[in-house]
Amino acid sequence: MKKKILYGLFLLFLSSMLTAEDVFKEDFPGDFSLNFFLSYNFARFSHDEIEDTAFYSNRPLDIGIGFGYKKLSLKLSINIPFTHNLNFAKSESIVGQLHYYGEKMHIEFSLKNYLGMHPSRNSSSSREIDLQLLTAGVFSQYIFNHRAHSLRAAYSLNERQKKSSGSFLVGGSVFYASVLSQDAAIETYSERKQFIHFGPNAGYSYSWIFGKDFFLNAFFSLGLHTELELGSNTVYFSPAVFPSLSFGYHQEKWSVALSATSSLLLFRTDGDIHDMLLTCTARLVFVKRF
Repeated sequence: MKKKILYGLFLLFLSSMLTAEDVFKEDFPGDFSLNFFLSYNFARFSHDEIEDTAFYSNRPLDIGIGFGYKKLSLKLSINIPFTHNLNFAKSESIVGQLHYYGEKMHIEFSLKNYLGMHPSRNSSSSREIDLQLLTAGVFSQYIFNHRAHSLRAAYSLNERQKKSSGSFLVGGSVFYASVLSQDAAIETYSERKQFIHFGPNAGYSYSWIFGKDFFLNAFFSLGLHTELELGSNTVYFSPAVFPSLSFGYHQEKWSVALSATSSLLLFRTDGDIHDMLLTCTARLVFVKRF
């Protein structure tokens, strides 16, 4: 009899724990969502052989539309004319992302292509260069505290985080990257160099909830990558950084958020040169759910 009572109390305890965890987040009604957004796209490439000079993309503002179905999110955009720096030619660029925000996993497929870069105004050189930068890859994270913590609520905006919580993140990523200086302004890349970055990544995410409708999420992930330069049989250790931030407001049928996602990749073309590609997308998005 005593064992049955203890077993019943144990089941009651487990039930209360699950109930407590369940109130941390909830789905919004409806499987479909339509997104409208304004985004600022930024790319910066620095090269060791050109001292104190970094090159920037020049196509900053896009307007776009996105579609969401359950845990999938896809965004498409076009450039807003005459928003670039008129002192330099406008860059051509393609930025595409497909996200899967599951209960336990976040997976991102990305493609970023920039063509045409320019130095900063403070640089001693005002020469534009015909530099093409391409990255494409897959980035994944396992959410350890997935019962109480939601990346989907902060970035896909089709779930509500009801209480503040955090979670450790562990995953892996694989990226293909190529760099080509078509006008040979950067001698190292006068012929296209191609790289494969792969390895594990780990980080932490936390969401602060204000009242029941406002949220602020920040996460940081560090990739411990191995870099393979195709065609040269050289292998290097090449860490990568993936920070993100999102602040927004939820209602039952719609949400609005301001988010920023970034990535930093390092390139080593020999033992001494450490080049860096920093990309960032800041986005103001309005989501209507159906």
